[in-house]
Amino acid sequence: MRTPQDRVGPEGFRHALRLATRAAHDDSEVLFLRFTDSPGDTMRWFLAAQRAALAAICDSTEPARMASRPLARALLTRLDADLSALGGDARPVVPARTLHPMAADYLVLGSRLGTEVLRRALIGSAPPVPVPSYFHACHGPAMWRDHCALLNAVDPASDLADDLTRDVIAGYDLFHAAAVAQLD
Repeated sequence: MRTPQDRVGPEGFRHALRLATRAAHDDSEVLFLRFTDSPGDTMRWFLAAQRAALAAICDSTEPARMASRPLARALLTRLDADLSALGGDARPVVPARTLHPMAADYLVLGSRLGTEVLRRALIGSAPPVPVPSYFHACHGPAMWRDHCALLNAVDPASDLADDLTRDVIAGYDLFHAAAVAQLD
C-alpha cells in the first residue's frame, strides 16, 4: 500500500527515517484502531489523545526553530474547541526528552497527512459521524514537501540523522502515551 509519504520518492534520508521509525509508528497507530473501528464512540478520546500528543511535541522543542509551530498551535486551538463542544478535555503527557525541531516538524506534518485520510473516511462513514473542526484544518502539503526536502538534505550517516531518528521514535512514543492517558 502506498502512503502519502511515498509520493515524495524513496531517495534520501526521509525514506531512511520512515523505515527506521516504522515500528514505533505502527505501535502508536495500533492504539488508534479503536477510533477507526468506531469513530462515533471514540471521537472525544481520539481528539484528547491528539491534543495531548501535539502539546507535548510543542513543549519538547525550541519554539523558534519549529517550522510547524504555527500550524500546531492552530490545531491545538481547534482541538480545545472540539473537546469543549464534546464536554471533554485532554490529560497531558510530559515529554521525556527534548526533540529536535526537525523531528517535531516531521511528527506534526506527518500526523496531518494521517488526519486527512481519517477525515475522508469520516465524511464517507455510515452512519454519518459529525466531523469536528480539527479534521478540517489544512494539512499543510507545501510545508510537508519543504520538510521532506530538508530531510533529504540530511546525510544518513550523520549524527543529525541519528538524533532525528531517536527523536521521531520518542515522538511516536508521545502519541502512544497520549492515547493511553486518555483511556477511561
